[in-house]
Amino acid sequence: MKWASIYVVGRKATEPPAWPNGGPTKIGIAGNPQARLSNLQTSCPFAIELYATLSLPRELAAVTEQLAHEAFESHRLQGEWFDIAPLHGAIGVLDLARDVIRELAPSENDAADFLRASGMTGAMNFLVGQWRRENVQAV
Repeated sequence: MKWASIYVVGRKATEPPAWPNGGPTKIGIAGNPQARLSNLQTSCPFAIELYATLSLPRELAAVTEQLAHEAFESHRLQGEWFDIAPLHGAIGVLDLARDVIRELAPSENDAADFLRASGMTGAMNFLVGQWRRENVQAV
């Protein structure tokens, strides 16, 4: 079984957003997200960083990426870039991946085991906490 990582890339947190809703943010899949980040950085006029990566079987990563692109369609800037805050994109991707796993797993127990083993539950809790901290500070 081939694996791939779905990733969310956005402006470094130390830089102000370039677009009204916090973008640009890229959602994609790659075999090596760190190498992909390096490639993107060479053609990007601002500093970017990885906000989330999640390794999944390639088919699940592709389905999750497609669903994320559809979910954020109204915020699409160009290609796989969206005018959304990177943390919003990361939470959305992890939430969609969880739904895909639950839908395709043979049983609830299998889905729960996969979610725990992938660390997705902890990643979701971390991202939601981070998002809350950023939004509380912004108010």
